[in-house]
This record gives sequence, C-alpha cells and structure tokens, in this order.
Amino acid sequence: KVLHVQSPSCWAPACIGPYAQCVAAGGVLLMAGQIALDPPTMTLVQGGARAEAARCLASAEACAEVMGSSVARNSLWCTMYASAGGGVAALEAA
Repeated sequence: KVLHVQSPSCWAPACIGPYAQCVAAGGVLLMAGQIALDPPTMTLVQGGARAEAARCLASAEACAEVMGSSVARNSLWCTMYASAGGGVAALEAA
C-alpha cells in the first residue's frame, strides 16, 4: 500500500518530488520526511521552529492515519533536523 498525495489538500502537503509519503510493507509503515508546508497553500508556515515542527508532526500524523497507523502511538523512532541558530534551541525547548 502506497500513499502519494498529488494535489493540495487540507490534511497533508502534496509531494514536491517523485516519492511517496508512506509505504506499508510487511506490517511496517515507512514514511518520508515532512517539511513545514501549509497543506492547502503549499507555503512555509510562519512562527519559527516550534510552528514548523508542529506542522511537520501534524502532516506526518495525518499521513499515518490514512494508512491506518499513528505516529504518536506506533513510532519506533523519529529524527528531526533543524538548522543552526534559533531552530535547534527552539526544538529543545519544545
């Protein structure tokens, strides 16, 4: 089972490249990374690193739910990348 959002939606950003947001195989859900795009407008959310992280997690959760799973309940691990400067400190404080 594969999830590939091809157009703007209210729940997850469309793919911006030739990849799928999620692939389910053998009882495991593999997910692509998320960037902090507002799904309907496909523009970067405003509000800094905390707002960006929240948007990324919300999009990941929406994709997982469509695939019958949950990031919040079923993740083995999650890696977040932040740029140097205020981004890292804001995420550590979240």
